[in-house]
Amino acid sequence: MNDKYLQYKAIDFAQDDAFVYWVKQHQSEEDWENWLKQHPSQAEEVRLAKQLVNGLQFKEAGISTQQVDALWDKIEVATEAKEIKLQPKPKRTWMYYAIAACLAALVAFLFLMPSQQVQIMADRGERVEHELPDGSVVRLNTQSVITYNKKSWANDRAIELEGEAFFEVEKGNPFIVKTNLGEVEVLGTSFNVNTLGDFVVTCHEGEVVVRSVLSETPIPLVASKGVVFASGSSPQQFDFDLNQRDTWRNDLLIFERSSLKEVFEALENQYNVEISASTEMEQKIVDIFVDLTNPIDSVLNILQQTTSIEWAKDQNNRRISIE
Repeated sequence: MNDKYLQYKAIDFAQDDAFVYWVKQHQSEEDWENWLKQHPSQAEEVRLAKQLVNGLQFKEAGISTQQVDALWDKIEVATEAKEIKLQPKPKRTWMYYAIAACLAALVAFLFLMPSQQVQIMADRGERVEHELPDGSVVRLNTQSVITYNKKSWANDRAIELEGEAFFEVEKGNPFIVKTNLGEVEVLGTSFNVNTLGDFVVTCHEGEVVVRSVLSETPIPLVASKGVVFASGSSPQQFDFDLNQRDTWRNDLLIFERSSLKEVFEALENQYNVEISASTEMEQKIVDIFVDLTNPIDSVLNILQQTTSIEWAKDQNNRRISIE
């Protein structure tokens, strides 16, 4: 046996591979027993170390409520013990009990309560479709993120959104989309929520209720109705064509009487490129239909034909200059 063990405390033994192997597998029994007979002064440290090792032998599944309660009981006992004035040796013993209980509780917490938070992200230039636990479907536009709790979903259908997403919700418990600008509540319907600029909600089927931090009054919406919440102004409700609104989820963008600046910003996000143009050029008003399944070059060629622009790419095909 290695002489290093003469200097070991319980914590050191509990982190030694050979010692842990002996405790768990009960092999090399004779070697350790002989060593302990030769060094009885280490018997107490070895006993505490065994408790430490055994206290950490948990499986990811199948741990009973009674075992968890026992762990918390250990923590309470250890905490109370630290407040009692004891002689030096017992005080050190209680310290190890406290460490063992805390380590065991930490491991149990990590295994018994794994994170149930699910996060789905669409990076720049991506659009992502995701099915929720109840069969509802979310389509994320580029540069958007959703977060929800999978474990509690059956009873609490709440989802956090950053960016823009289209929701097709199965009937059931109330379904709530939370954003930093407000929230939307439904029972079963389809709708679009956009927080990339103003807070814009459009209802495509069924009915939704929209609450915004920018307004004190909840606003109900039915199919073909939408609302815009902009800072400094009252909510603006509007009608829209179901076939022409929020078409990004079908790989389409439709611009009607839009500035080229709006077009360029949308193309940057959808194709993950950088577009530079003069202010005068950005102010031009256009009507254009963009098929996102086409490469960016085809889209720019269409713009060139309809607006007489000239465009060029850099060697990396990521920076586009418009003249």
